[in-house]
Amino acid sequence: MASLDKVAQSEGAGSPLSASTSLPGPRGSQLSSKISSVLSTSFADLEIRDALNTLDERGIKNDADTRRNLRLEVQKEIIQCNADVIDDFGHVAQQLKSVGQALTQLQNTCASMRKHVTAARVETAPIIDEANTLVTQRSQVQTKQSLLAAFKDHFILTDAEITILTSTAEAPIDDAFFATLVKTKTIQKDCDVLLGGENHRLGLEILDQSSKHLNAAFTKLYRYVQRELKGQGGLEDLESAVQLSSGIRRGLRVLAERPTLFQSCLDAFAATRERLLSDGFYEALTGATTSTGRGPGDKGQKPIEFSAHEPLRYVGDMLAWVHATAVSEQEALEVLFVAEGNEIAKGIQAGLESEPWSRPEGDEPFDGRRALGQLVDRSLAGVAQQLQQRVEQVVSSQGGTSGAADRGADDEDEDATPEEPSLLYRICNLVVFYRRIFMKMLPHDNDFTRTLEDLQSPALDQFLNVMHQRLILVQSDVANFTTLPEELQHPDFLDEALDVFKSLLRSYDASSAPSINNPTKDLEGPTAQLKLLYDNALDPFLSCCERIAIKAKSTPDESQASLDRHCFSVNCLLAAKAVLAEFPSYTQEKNIELDAHIREHAEELVGLQYAWLLSASGLQPLVSALASLRKKHGAQPVQDSESDTSSSASESDDDDEPRGTEIAAQHILAHPAFARSSLHDARTTLDNFLPSALTDALERLGKHRLRNSSLAKEVTARAVRRFRRDFERVERAVLEGSAKQVEMKEDEDGGEEEDDGEEETLRDIFPRTAEEIGILLS
Repeated sequence: MASLDKVAQSEGAGSPLSASTSLPGPRGSQLSSKISSVLSTSFADLEIRDALNTLDERGIKNDADTRRNLRLEVQKEIIQCNADVIDDFGHVAQQLKSVGQALTQLQNTCASMRKHVTAARVETAPIIDEANTLVTQRSQVQTKQSLLAAFKDHFILTDAEITILTSTAEAPIDDAFFATLVKTKTIQKDCDVLLGGENHRLGLEILDQSSKHLNAAFTKLYRYVQRELKGQGGLEDLESAVQLSSGIRRGLRVLAERPTLFQSCLDAFAATRERLLSDGFYEALTGATTSTGRGPGDKGQKPIEFSAHEPLRYVGDMLAWVHATAVSEQEALEVLFVAEGNEIAKGIQAGLESEPWSRPEGDEPFDGRRALGQLVDRSLAGVAQQLQQRVEQVVSSQGGTSGAADRGADDEDEDATPEEPSLLYRICNLVVFYRRIFMKMLPHDNDFTRTLEDLQSPALDQFLNVMHQRLILVQSDVANFTTLPEELQHPDFLDEALDVFKSLLRSYDASSAPSINNPTKDLEGPTAQLKLLYDNALDPFLSCCERIAIKAKSTPDESQASLDRHCFSVNCLLAAKAVLAEFPSYTQEKNIELDAHIREHAEELVGLQYAWLLSASGLQPLVSALASLRKKHGAQPVQDSESDTSSSASESDDDDEPRGTEIAAQHILAHPAFARSSLHDARTTLDNFLPSALTDALERLGKHRLRNSSLAKEVTARAVRRFRRDFERVERAVLEGSAKQVEMKEDEDGGEEEDDGEEETLRDIFPRTAEEIGILLS
């Protein structure tokens, strides 16, 4: 309505717009103010917008009558609305009067009720106080009853539970026993709470009773476990027995809280298993039934002692049986010590806290694997003793060579075959192999591996003793050698030694653990073992061959004797290299060492061949004369390289001779070796020598002497190269001497032409050239 009123005012003021603009005086000022008001009105105003919307809804036409009556109509509607509101408030006032009357009546009623309630409260107050007191007392009694029941249920064992814990005849070891045992341990632990209060009597009494019951329960459990372990420890199928008897495993877990009882059970079980395994090992060895009448051996297998005539197989079968038995024992007991090792460790730790006097030295935490290995090791103690006795008997029986050494080589025992050292060595390697397996299976400080280590040392000592006895026999034979063998082949004892050495290398190669730990000889690792084989099975026999070469009697031809000695030594070394060549993966260093010795002998052979070439060709006097002239007159000889160089390199070396050839030529002509007759003899000898020189040189190192033809050719070729270089020096000296002769002749004749019958020069007497020598000796 207000918006319509505002619009009406705007319409009423705007109707005479055109007329009022020209009116003067106060009326004109009012009109102008209204016009300004209308013009200042914003149609964005919400009231104006609502008023316009209302006019649109009523459908009012914009004409003069409507604009003139709009204000009156709007005011009329407003008055009517106000009248309607007043009527409505009259009705509201009438209702409020009715409500006031009702409230007054309610107040009166409440006051009357308060009076009645106050009177009733005064009368019932003593009864209510007495009832509240009784209810409180009843609640306290119920609470005390609940506490007593809970206390008895938690701290007091029933007669049935006490019977389950302590009775050995009536109650078996079952789940009820272990549940009651856990409850008793809980009672004992919770007694600390009771002891922490003011009244200690109850706590002490309950603690004393629970301790008695707990000790009785552990004693009962100990006897049960010990009895079961002894019974199942004597079973053949230990694995099935231990796996199926969950009560034993659970009992041991619980019994671990008493370390003394736990260890006593393990000791009894180990003793039972040791006795049974010892009987089983004896039965496997002999096939005889033991006193127990049972054992873990396979009844379908032949007795191991049937193969006693084969020492290696015999020892291997025994060790294989022990290994298989140890693996079976370990697999059977892994269920207890590995799968449930944590529970046992917790029990042992709790037991050590309750029994601190039983704490072992070192205080190491419980290790299931270590405990398992220790138990298996103790079970094998009896087997280890029998095994040690039999292996030592086998090793000691392989020493037939020592008696042969006293009887002489001709009376050597037939059992002392070349395979005997290899057999001992294989036995030693076999013991080492199983020792390493048991070192991984059992704890580090176990008795069984120490037993195998004790077996290893005598086996190695016996092997070295046999090799020493063989060496003594060979040395006694070497003392009787006065000449080299026919055709310079290596002696028979070296053949036998190489056969033994080859067999040892094969055993070394086949061994999966090629190392020997001998504390007395400080050997460890494959390199040390190879050195052991070299030092005892190869090098001493090669040294005997060297002694034979040195002791061989000299012949009238000392050069040929020296050549034979070096060829013999090389043949022996080549035979050793042939054996090493079959095992190239780990004999490189020894091959290098032998190659160095062969090169030393080859150098000597080159020198001997070179000396023979000089002597047989007749050049020795000429070469010696040149050497003496250089030494006498201060000239340095040309370097004589032993390396395999080409002829061009040799010619370049010859160009390095010192100056003063004129003086050297005079001395050459004056030396008797270069006299015409001497030079003519040298030429004749050389001409006779050259056609078959190379063939003769090779025959000196032929297949019946030096077994390696390529080495013989190499040695001869190097000697020929040295011979050719010396010939080049002789040829150069002859040319210098000839040139000096021509020069001296020209000086004497005053430059006159020579007659056809002039005397021969050195070159005419000795026309051979280095190229011809190279062709004939190539």
